[in-house]
Amino acid sequence: MKFFWLLLLGLPKMALAAPAVYNLLAPLGGMPSSVTMTSYLGGILIVVIGVAGVLAVVMIVVCGIQLVGSPSVSQRTASKECIWNAIIGLALAIGSWVLLNTINPDLLKSDLTSMANIGVSAPAIPPAPTNDPMPTKAGFYYRTKDGSGIIRNSPRFSTSENCLGAKTKEASLGVIIEKTPPSSDTECFEIVEPSQAPSGGELANRNYLCGNDSCVGSSPLSINKPSCKPGQVSDCTNVNLLPTSAMDAVKAIAASTVVKITGGTEPGHASHGPGKPIFDLGLSTTLNTWVRTHSTMSASSFQNCRYRLTLAGNVWWFTLEGNHWHTCKLNEPGWYCKDSDKLGKSLSAGTYVSQCPK
Repeated sequence: MKFFWLLLLGLPKMALAAPAVYNLLAPLGGMPSSVTMTSYLGGILIVVIGVAGVLAVVMIVVCGIQLVGSPSVSQRTASKECIWNAIIGLALAIGSWVLLNTINPDLLKSDLTSMANIGVSAPAIPPAPTNDPMPTKAGFYYRTKDGSGIIRNSPRFSTSENCLGAKTKEASLGVIIEKTPPSSDTECFEIVEPSQAPSGGELANRNYLCGNDSCVGSSPLSINKPSCKPGQVSDCTNVNLLPTSAMDAVKAIAASTVVKITGGTEPGHASHGPGKPIFDLGLSTTLNTWVRTHSTMSASSFQNCRYRLTLAGNVWWFTLEGNHWHTCKLNEPGWYCKDSDKLGKSLSAGTYVSQCPK
């Protein structure tokens, strides 16, 4: 018995070892006279299945003769049981071979070297964590930075007050709040719905604004310079692709006072551009007075003032910047285009700061 178990333990080693040639002492099925251990074991398996089939047939014949020739009831019952056992044994032998051959023909082989060809793929390397993309749904957000430096978005808030409250609570727990954009002081920022589609080309928009192709020197609405030529990035002003809402706002001012556009969609601006409702208006005593008079609230902005006005059905913020009014539609990018301060705190409606009177 001990020898039997030692033999079983040694079979895999023999199968994986270099093939040794064995000369058969007697023919074995259709095998050649010189075989390897692998082909020999495979042939033995086929022979055993064949012998099992032959023995089953012999048992069926012998038991059948006993069934027919014996008058004893008990012998006839034993003969029937013998026949059924032979049939079941034959079915098991053939069925096991068919099943193994269907699953994998290699299971009927003794060549374990085929196991070496089984490919084992390395586990997939999980992708490196990346920053959350900027949110796109309208609302208020803040961004945090985790211990590995990955930036995550906060949930969406409907008001800046809710955003500030949640941000302050997280900051008190030691969470790092990421300023957005990084060079600003803004921690709670707003994502707004996309602006309306831009208007048409340069000549069409100049005609819409001033009634002529030039607008330079026109009154009461004018543009300070001609449009930019291809490749020109300075000493020119463009209004092509300026949204209709922006042009209607300027025309609303021109209905009461003289106004001059000094910046539009031309290159060289940090926030202006095609499709953006942002423009610059030149300073003048009459325009300055008109802006303050028609405003509904004021706030500090950088080192100057900004005023909130409603023009042509839309709300605009006029920010005093050196020699012009930087005008942007409410909730455009930039804290100075919003009803909140640079920290995201909402402004009180209808109020004026002391340094920026009406």
